[in-house]
Parts: sequence; structure tokens; C-alpha cells
Amino acid sequence: MFESFNKNQKKEALYVSLYKHIKKMITEDKYKEGEKLPSKRKLAEVLQISPLTVEACYQQLIAEGYVYSIEKKGYYIDHKVELVKPLSQKRESKEIEKKIEHKYQYEFRTNVVDTSLFPNTVWAKLSREVLSENHHEMLNVTHPQGVLMLRKEIAKYLELYRGMKVNESQIIIGSGSSSLISLLIELLGRDKHYAIENPCYTKNYQLYKGNNVDLSLIALDESGIMINELEKSKAQIIHITPSHQFPM
Repeated sequence: MFESFNKNQKKEALYVSLYKHIKKMITEDKYKEGEKLPSKRKLAEVLQISPLTVEACYQQLIAEGYVYSIEKKGYYIDHKVELVKPLSQKRESKEIEKKIEHKYQYEFRTNVVDTSLFPNTVWAKLSREVLSENHHEMLNVTHPQGVLMLRKEIAKYLELYRGMKVNESQIIIGSGSSSLISLLIELLGRDKHYAIENPCYTKNYQLYKGNNVDLSLIALDESGIMINELEKSKAQIIHITPSHQFPM
């Protein structure tokens, strides 16, 4: 039964080839249920391979339910194995239509960047430095509010460029605005009256409405949010864009 077995192929590990060969014989009913397989030593001698290779092959067959072993007796074809024969029917593969990519001089979509302006060299250099110096910290669980070093740097930036006196304990870093807005609503309370700009980023509006809070939309003028409308709304918490208002 092993005359057709090619032990000289290089495509895969030898024990895998042997395992596939025996499995094929079982599925083709060349080995009957309960029939004994050659011992590891005997099969190794016949094929002139290592007994360890045969051992690995038999263990794989046992793991998949094709074979069982009896101590000091040998290996047998499992009578409980359900043999599933592969379908010979061929399916016609349809060629997937290639997406036509148009090249434009200007890109007006949101959430895209001009990759030609990205400082790849600097980014790669800093990434290597962080990976070499802080690799242990990167694999550990971080503070719930975010990495302390980053929060300290953000606090410095806000003081230098925005004139805001804050400390790192007042800063929370999240994976995106969606999770942070939901977190703020949990912290500040669903019973509060919130206000956002109109027009505003549609996703923010959907987040507030999805959290079932009392929400007012406040109109904008050339100076930003209209204070008189804000006062009329009686809102307790307001979510605004202090600069570069862009409601897309």
C-alpha cells in the first residue's frame, strides 16, 4: 500500500505527506474499520525513514479521529470515524470585475490625507526608537485614561499653544470621538441638557441622539456659535468646535 508513497518530495514535511497518504487510503476504503496499521518501527524500516516521522504521522491521524491506539498492541483504524469524500464536481469560478480607479488632480473626500506630504522617514525613525526603548511598556496594559507620557505632552501643548492650564489627570485619550463622546455622556450624566452646533458633524449628532439625551442644536454665525440662542436653550453642557469649524 505504500509503493506509491513519495518520500523525496520537498513541498511539505515528510510526516505530513505520510499522514495524507494514509488518510487517503482510509477514505478510499483501502484500510477497513478496525484494521491494524503497521507498527512505527516496521513502517519506518519499509519506507527507510525515521520512526519519529511515523510517530508524528500516527499522532496526527489519532488527533483527527482516523486512528486509535491500544497500548502495547498498536494502531487501528477507528470504526467510529465518519468518512467524508470530497466532491468531484468542479465549480466554475467567475472572474471578479476589477474596480476602476480614477486619478484626480484634487481629492474632495473627507478623512483622507495627501500621502506625498507625510513625513515617512521621520515616522519610521521615531517608530524604531519607540520600539527599541519602550517595547516592554507597549505590551503591558496602559492606564485607563491613556499613556501618562502622552497626556503630559498634550498638557504642555495646550498650555503653550492654547493658553489652557490643565494637568494630565484632566486628559482622557480614547480610540476615537465616538467612544469618547459616549464615555463623556456616562460621566456627565444622561439627565443633563446638551447642545451642539448646527450645522455639525452628523456622526456626533447621531451619537447624542442614540444616547437618548436632551439635545439642542445651536445655529452659527461668522463668529461661531450664537450666544443668544445658546442662552435660550438652557443647555448645561455644550460641545463646540473652537476653531476650524467643519461640519462634515
